[in-house]
Amino acid sequence: MPSMNVSLTSELMRTVQSKVESGLYNNASEVIRDAIRQMDSNAELLNHLKLAHLKETLDEGVRQAKIGDAEPYGLKDLIADLDGRA
Repeated sequence: MPSMNVSLTSELMRTVQSKVESGLYNNASEVIRDAIRQMDSNAELLNHLKLAHLKETLDEGVRQAKIGDAEPYGLKDLIADLDGRA
């Protein structure tokens, strides 16, 4: 794979340099690779949590429907719940 040039703000460059100077990383490329891996991991975790919340919400709706205590719950409610705005 060919190399890639990336532009960073001065603040981000200082952060990268600080990580290398701390001894945790050998060079700036390692810092950036680790940051991208963590970003991917965080996105995966967030998706997992959203899916778990959706399952809990659906399970509760099914439970309420079975006992005749269902409340209206539409697409806008679902989207708001998934976005954490409810």
